[in-house]
Amino acid sequence: MVQRFKVFAKLQTAQDYETLVEGLLCELHFIPKCLAFAELLDEHNLRKRITELQEYRRMGITTAQEAEVYETAKAARVSALYWCRVQS
Repeated sequence: MVQRFKVFAKLQTAQDYETLVEGLLCELHFIPKCLAFAELLDEHNLRKRITELQEYRRMGITTAQEAEVYETAKAARVSALYWCRVQS
């Protein structure tokens, strides 16, 4: 749900965006009013990190140093793929 509102983040300050999303989610009863927007972001960040760690496990990565090397190589692959598509 939060992903749908990211487009508005470009038009507002961070605080205004958080207020907007929190208000909309509360209004739609997706979250109780007592649940802070920061808690939703924490949950999102945790889920994202878990996904990263699961990817590392699938790739056989066991140390932080190996993860750093993997992420650097992955970024290079994505960048090269992007430039190949742009030049085509």
